[in-house]
Amino acid sequence: MRHAEYVDPRPRYEIPQDKPHEKSLAVMIMLEFTLGVCQIFGVGHIYAGNWKMGVSIMTTYWFACMANAILVPFAIGLFTWPLTWLFFMAVTIEEAIAFARATPERFD
Repeated sequence: MRHAEYVDPRPRYEIPQDKPHEKSLAVMIMLEFTLGVCQIFGVGHIYAGNWKMGVSIMTTYWFACMANAILVPFAIGLFTWPLTWLFFMAVTIEEAIAFARATPERFD
């Protein structure tokens, strides 16, 4: 006796493959700058979908802040903390522009 093959009675629906959401480079840079003023770096990268880079920038900055906080009693941290902040302000915005140039299909 041969068994009949099971046929699923439910209709098949194709799941639409959405194209990745396009992001704005201006918003990415504004997030990096405005939140960078508040010493929160990497959010622009997370917004653009480059979350690994954003989280690594964020954690690296906070580790640098901890090192600078340890150096503040020796007066070295008073000099190095603002330099660290300026460095991250420049680098994160430059990295945002480089990421946008490397992946133009993500940006409108």
